[in-house]
Amino acid sequence: FSPMIQTHQVVDGMMTEKKGGIKIAPGKSVTLEPGGLHVMMMNLKKPILPGTLVDLKLNFTGVKSVSLKLIGKPAGAGDETYFSNKSASPSPTK
Repeated sequence: FSPMIQTHQVVDGMMTEKKGGIKIAPGKSVTLEPGGLHVMMMNLKKPILPGTLVDLKLNFTGVKSVSLKLIGKPAGAGDETYFSNKSASPSPTK
């Protein structure tokens, strides 16, 4: 579905790429969610419509990868448009 996947974070209402990925301490967990830490699929090759099955593999340093089968659903965060220009910021499409 996507040639580019990034880890993102939202701090003080501003979304940024989380360089180096998301660190999870041994024995701990992390919740991925809109408006917080999340995995962003960029430049989709085709839309992910509600009900679409998406296979996603999360790679970790020092431990086994995790394969997930996810079902597309409406985005709680709303639709946004992104630009390849690094100086441009996301903007709502509404």
